[in-house]
Amino acid sequence: MEWLTEDPTWPIMLGVFAVGVLGFLAYATSKKLFAILAIAAAFLTIGIVVTERYIVTDKEQIRFTLFDLASFVANNRHDDILRHIDPDMPSYERAKAEMPNYDFKTCSISGINYISVEESHPPRATVDFVVFCEVDSIQGYPGGIGNRQVTLTFEKDLTTETWQIVDYSHQNPYSGQTRNVFDNR
Repeated sequence: MEWLTEDPTWPIMLGVFAVGVLGFLAYATSKKLFAILAIAAAFLTIGIVVTERYIVTDKEQIRFTLFDLASFVANNRHDDILRHIDPDMPSYERAKAEMPNYDFKTCSISGINYISVEESHPPRATVDFVVFCEVDSIQGYPGGIGNRQVTLTFEKDLTTETWQIVDYSHQNPYSGQTRNVFDNR
């Protein structure tokens, strides 16, 4: 059912096709039944598209979270980033220690490679994406401009219905190495 709830392209294409065929039949045969069916198909298509806009799937929720996180990183809002990380996981302390090493000037998502949601209890998701960052030198770390491939593992908090990061990694997408692209040591 993702084809319906994630992207309205197919319902719109099918609706336009149905309206077009029924409209042509109404014109060609001069029968009101086809005209009424064409109008009904148009309203049904509009109803499906409006309904789709109100349904937020897990993948869409994760995508919104990613763009929020990129904004928080670009503005060095460490506390807002930490709110999205499960404090009971080791990645929380790792992120808390790592973030002050960088003073980000920009951070934007340049491409999402995949979002994979597992139907487990609680639901888990893995997201792999590339960000473009510009970082100033801070605390002995050299600054720089570059891309980072980021992999986040999320778990859905069933009480708040929000996705929390339980693990993360980032690496230079061109070298395959997991060292920090901004750390030239």
